Amino acid sequence: MKIGIIGPTENEIMPFVKCISNDKIVSTALLKFHNGIYNNINVVALYCGVCKVNAAIAAQILIDRFNVTHIIVTGVAGGMGKSLKIGDTVIATKIAYHDVSDGILTEYHPWMESIYFKSDELLIEHCKRALKQERFEQTVHFGKVVTVKHL
Repeated sequence: MKIGIIGPTENEIMPFVKCISNDKIVSTALLKFHNGIYNNINVVALYCGVCKVNAAIAAQILIDRFNVTHIIVTGVAGGMGKSLKIGDTVIATKIAYHDVSDGILTEYHPWMESIYFKSDELLIEHCKRALKQERFEQTVHFGKVVTVKHL
């Protein structure tokens, strides 16, 4: 397993990067990829800039150049759930586009069965186990997440 971790800003990703051992920095496409080990897991972390297009570019480079098997995207976002409060964490169980017609994904390439990209079940289980073993200050929720462009 090799995990890619993407954050939108330096402030959001650098506290994690400081915990990476054997950090080797690779610069490409105006991005700095921190390649190393965290808790005996191979990781590559970077900040990509704000917006889903920047995250998509970073994700593709992580896949093509660094051969990651999983990608975690972290950062600040708004939420609409009635139970959500400022500072809560939401771990996506599935993700959908807000600004793309459903038929674009299901009737054309990539011919998905539904509009949702499902999160890796093994990573969800790891998150749930970590929540049982560790104490976190914020409330953690599991659920659907949607992307949306700025209006």
